[in-house]
Amino acid sequence: MKMSVVRLLPLSLLLAAFACRKEEEEFAAPPGPPPPVSAAFGGLKAGMPAPPLSLRQTLQVPAGTTVSWEALRGKAVVLEFWATWCGPCVAVIPHLNELAQKYAGQPVQFIAITAENEEVVAPFLKKKPIRAWVGLDTDQSMCRGYGVQGIPQTVLVDAQGKLVGFTHPTGLTAKVLDDLLAGRPLATTRPTP
Repeated sequence: MKMSVVRLLPLSLLLAAFACRKEEEEFAAPPGPPPPVSAAFGGLKAGMPAPPLSLRQTLQVPAGTTVSWEALRGKAVVLEFWATWCGPCVAVIPHLNELAQKYAGQPVQFIAITAENEEVVAPFLKKKPIRAWVGLDTDQSMCRGYGVQGIPQTVLVDAQGKLVGFTHPTGLTAKVLDDLLAGRPLATTRPTP
């Protein structure tokens, strides 16, 4: 019996490694056009004031910076709800990093929000950097406030602190950001009331 287990162990480890690799490949962004931006999500609608930024802790924020809508007034904001354990969330980090790099120096702030604690997130960020402020929503008050029940989820807020759109992170394109920064209405799947 012991001999059989010893012989099967390498095979089972090989199969597990292949399954994990296959799982990661499946999380790549789907080919084709990006998902649409919606004008409503989780009980919220475009044009409404953004719910509070009630983060327990922030990482990668410049010293002395207050993370509040009042402090961010005049900047468009991209809120990205994610988690370290979420394959689709991790798969879109390069896409979001590219956009953050492209729009560096412009009036837009990327904030990645997770319900995880610093002991989990800080080591992850060393391995997989995110070009955004990172907010720790450990009591999940922001997830509840923004109606987020599944991740990844992207919420777009204009320079006046009003909600303008909701999408999957791959739906966040340069065109969407250009329109957001210019104050132009976003092409959405549902009309704004």
